[in-house]
Amino acid sequence: MSNQIGYVLVIASANYKQPIFSVLRQEDIAYQDPLSENENFLEYIKKNNARISDYDAVIIDLGAVSDSDADIMTALETIRFLDDHIRLIILSGARPSGYAILHQCFLNGIYNLIESTSDYIDLKNDIRKCITDDGMSYKDASVYRSEQKKQIKEVESVRRQKIKIRATQHRAGATHCAIMTAYTLRKSGYLVALADLSESRDYQSIMRSYDRDDSQGFFTLFDIDIYLSMDTLVEQDYQFIVYDCGVHVNDIDADKNIIITGSKPWELIPLQRTLQAIKDIDAYLFLFNYTDPELEEDVKNMMKDVGVNDDKVFFLEMQSYLKESNVMRKIINVSDSEKKPKKKTWIFGKGR
Repeated sequence: MSNQIGYVLVIASANYKQPIFSVLRQEDIAYQDPLSENENFLEYIKKNNARISDYDAVIIDLGAVSDSDADIMTALETIRFLDDHIRLIILSGARPSGYAILHQCFLNGIYNLIESTSDYIDLKNDIRKCITDDGMSYKDASVYRSEQKKQIKEVESVRRQKIKIRATQHRAGATHCAIMTAYTLRKSGYLVALADLSESRDYQSIMRSYDRDDSQGFFTLFDIDIYLSMDTLVEQDYQFIVYDCGVHVNDIDADKNIIITGSKPWELIPLQRTLQAIKDIDAYLFLFNYTDPELEEDVKNMMKDVGVNDDKVFFLEMQSYLKESNVMRKIINVSDSEKKPKKKTWIFGKGR
């Protein structure tokens, strides 16, 4: 029989609060977050033992507390003694001895165990599995039977960033650039949303092509949540939000303002109009699409003549299928993902 979780005590470092809270909100589970980082977990349990039974589950990030390994195990055993129906969910976090504690938990019959990972989607999936239905099983947790120490891969602390992409004219490539940007960030392990502000119907076409629906207010593709409306976007659930503005100017306050354009003769007039309309040209990055590498120096000189420095000018790679963009990674300043063999991915459903 499944155990319904309704109220959770969360003790976590800043790096882990975001994915934990995101899952709890999505599952409509109430939670309390009473401790700051590096406080004493065992002391808190002793002082609040009369209230422990109020919770259906306790999620603890081992890297968030100052206790010794022995005191952590004592605190967990104390919770079980006070109410053995409380589900204990343990994350190894940044604690060097995290794996060893997960091993001890396994030996003591605690199976909702999560090893740190650099991929936030994997982390959220593990948290969701632990918090819903009956949680993880003996089989799920059996990877921690061994005492062998493993390399703990810590999630990276990320301040939420908003990236706004606008085109100088229709068909300049804003949608392709927005998807490529979101895809690059997702492949680097981040939680990414893509919001369509373009008023085109490109994303509806993509949604239908992949047989997705947006009944939850968004549809998911390549592990990217794509919103057709801003009304349902929960910013706290993401580390990066990419806005596809199409050709429209809006007042969203973004960390990166990218204007995508072209370098062909008929594309320079819309670019010129855009430059003339911009009040603070230093606040923008200019991304040229489908530009011959032999013309890149000429384009930089042209932009320099209108007051745009070389470090604000970029050239998007030409791609016949969707893959990570080193140019976008450089613009946003995120690290490269682990190199894995990849099959070709087309945006409109080919090569699936």
